[in-house]
Amino acid sequence: MPFEHRVAVTVEHPGSTTVTFEVQGRDISRTGMRVQHGNYVYPGSPTTVSFLRGKGVLFAVPGRVVRCEYVGSKQHDVGIAFENPMGSRELSLLNP
Repeated sequence: MPFEHRVAVTVEHPGSTTVTFEVQGRDISRTGMRVQHGNYVYPGSPTTVSFLRGKGVLFAVPGRVVRCEYVGSKQHDVGIAFENPMGSRELSLLNP
């Protein structure tokens, strides 16, 4: 479903380097979402997506990068699959 929500994505890159970046989440479903990011993110990398509100975290969902495609203008479209499908409770918290 169309979706724009501020998220912090923590990615464990190969070699155990961990980075967190804050972006607008896009196109969320119960099983995953996509984000746009300025750098390449390796498919298979473990992630944690933290859904943000104000200065806090609503909830966090573990997942894994399933794809990363360059879309132009120094941006990559990153697909993230959640480890477990989100429930109705989590999705309802994302409504404004």
